Amino acid sequence: RQRIAEASGIYSIISLASALCMLLLGGGLFLFRDDTPFRLAILGAAVACSAIQWQRFAAAVFQASETFVYENLAKVLQVTLFILGLLLLVASGRCNLDSVIIALATSHVSATLFLLQRLSRQCGGIGWCFKSQVASRWIRLALPLGWGDVMRKITWQLDTITLAIFASAGQVGLYSLAYRPLGPLNWIPRAMLSSAFPSVTRRARENADSMPLIFATSTRLLLVTGIPLAIGVFFAAEPLVYLLVGEQYGASIALLQILVWVIVLSFVSQQFRFFLTAINMHRCFAALVSITLFIKIALLLVLTPAYGALGACLGTLATEAIFMSAGLVVCVKLGIARVDRKLGGRLMLSAASMIAVAWVGRDLDLALMIPWLCLATAIYLVACYVQGIFRDEECEYIRRACY
Repeated sequence: RQRIAEASGIYSIISLASALCMLLLGGGLFLFRDDTPFRLAILGAAVACSAIQWQRFAAAVFQASETFVYENLAKVLQVTLFILGLLLLVASGRCNLDSVIIALATSHVSATLFLLQRLSRQCGGIGWCFKSQVASRWIRLALPLGWGDVMRKITWQLDTITLAIFASAGQVGLYSLAYRPLGPLNWIPRAMLSSAFPSVTRRARENADSMPLIFATSTRLLLVTGIPLAIGVFFAAEPLVYLLVGEQYGASIALLQILVWVIVLSFVSQQFRFFLTAINMHRCFAALVSITLFIKIALLLVLTPAYGALGACLGTLATEAIFMSAGLVVCVKLGIARVDRKLGGRLMLSAASMIAVAWVGRDLDLALMIPWLCLATAIYLVACYVQGIFRDEECEYIRRACY
């Protein structure tokens, strides 16, 4: 409870700062642009920003206790209330910027109150404590990880920025279109790792010798998940692009088929943040991400002016491969990871079986392509099972989940 009280004190400052930044931004627009009145929308946006910070606080506490249901319920509640608010505004003919932002703020405040109420009930009260020494200690611990997260996001966005400088707007548009599926797909490993992070941290403190096994299991399951996703998007790229944006953007198909393999690499590399943080090596993660950022800058400066969007794709793929390889080396050196060389060969055989089946249906329409790729994925999973990639307890868990 003392830690929760300390965190609530720090998050109250963060929440207030977030709201003030939004108000200052709105005030700046009001001062420098005569056509931008100080609307209720700015106040609503400030309230929403503040509420989101408290949602993150409550979600982090629930995650630490491996309780995820309330966070998910809060998200459903927020989205449902916002949609209902929009429908009411449209039906009443009062839909404008101010009312929409107020509806958004109301939905976030409602979700925040729900989370804080459940948290208070579960913990017997939240409490509040703010001491400068405690805050400085928390900030010192959080800054390296925050720096690493920011640098990681910049790394992901750097290729688009470089393209905007060295290539035409058309090249930027094609690349952005090809890059679009990577964002949603990368939430899959993040969700998996976030849910496992509390138990990983606990195991790291109680039994550090078990970390290599946990890392190997995590890597295996992430690769098993990422490979069929990459293969599926690769073969469905053409009908998917034609369906979403039309045949005039067909040039983005080849770019998507290159970029999609970043999924396999990023599924593995995303766990570095969680495992290094679990052993208090977040500074190492920040350094690793920063070095990778400079490598990507160098690669993009060489490849983008010469090859345009294709160069950006190759630079992104090469950078992610370097980051994954370097991260694995660091984790092995720190004694928290081990590499199963046999796993790579078995996964390649399983992937080959899926590719062979998917290749037969490569010319199908999207409506037929999707069930065909599901069949190919099923064959891939069977191949994984036959080769012993899945453990017996994992198969039993899947069987119980199905029934």
